[in-house]
Amino acid sequence: PVTVRGSVGASSVGYQADGIAPRRDPFYWILNANLTISVFDKLTVPLTAVLTQQDKSFSNGLDRFSQPFNQFGISPRYRWLTVHAGYRSMEFSEYSLSGALWLGGGVEIRPERSVWSGSAFYGRFLKAVPKGGIDGIAVSVPAFERWGGGAQLQVGDEVTNAQFGFIRITDNLRSIPFDTALQITPQENHVVRFSGRHSFTSSFSADAEINLSLFTRNLYQKPVSDLRLQDLSFFELRPSSRLSKAINAGLDYSPGRCGIYLKYKRIDPDYISLGSIFLTNDVEEISVGSTFSVADERLSGSVSTGLQRNNLDQAQVFTARRVIGSASLGWSPTGQVSFGAN
Repeated sequence: PVTVRGSVGASSVGYQADGIAPRRDPFYWILNANLTISVFDKLTVPLTAVLTQQDKSFSNGLDRFSQPFNQFGISPRYRWLTVHAGYRSMEFSEYSLSGALWLGGGVEIRPERSVWSGSAFYGRFLKAVPKGGIDGIAVSVPAFERWGGGAQLQVGDEVTNAQFGFIRITDNLRSIPFDTALQITPQENHVVRFSGRHSFTSSFSADAEINLSLFTRNLYQKPVSDLRLQDLSFFELRPSSRLSKAINAGLDYSPGRCGIYLKYKRIDPDYISLGSIFLTNDVEEISVGSTFSVADERLSGSVSTGLQRNNLDQAQVFTARRVIGSASLGWSPTGQVSFGAN
């Protein structure tokens, strides 16, 4: 009735310096643990932990402001309900919430026979780190305390579905002392996301996604009035506020073991989402490709080509235009041997 599985990994680093004062611990270790407990295959409880050796002999206590490295998290799941607590991450989309780690709580509701599903979260993205250093050596990068939350709702089935998501992440401008020499400013970000997918037939489908990001670079600035948003008091515009978009769309035709697709992507210059840490902006791309699988799926491959350009707002001195492409081939003569080329 109860099963337990998991893994533990450990690593260590040694350090020694000659001719200068040591700037880090002479010995450092890291312990990673992952554990999953299942009860009657109904309740699943994943546990994760990251433990490190902490020594304050070289920071005079200043590292108490550093971003935490000891992290614990739990995500118990019962049937269609998942609850997150601790250091967790959730995935909304590449251009809204993706890859960011926060300390807080979240919930995912995915009923098996319902057309409705949703998820929500709230937590701390960054811990406040004031300006500081020892003998001119900074022990941590200054940062404002950053909190955020959001929700996403999906309606539909495998044939036709639509999603709506919203996140708001903001810095607490009073979390660290005001300093005119500080190179950072408190920021705020709102992202609204719409996406949809429809299968016209069993082999032909289309999907599209648009993300609108309202990013404010400096919360110290006073809000300005804007008639277009006067009824939306939730959004406060400042001189450093900017609205940008990210669009992703595609067509896919896969009648059998072979298929072709067409994709379009446009990400405005300076598009920023504080919830997505791996994001490229100022790019427009259109591509076409094909996939195939033959010989009882022992031989498979894909090929694509397209055009890409930047400088979408013509603000740079020059524009880069590229022809992009990729190809891959995989062959598995037996179940135990496989070859690949890219």
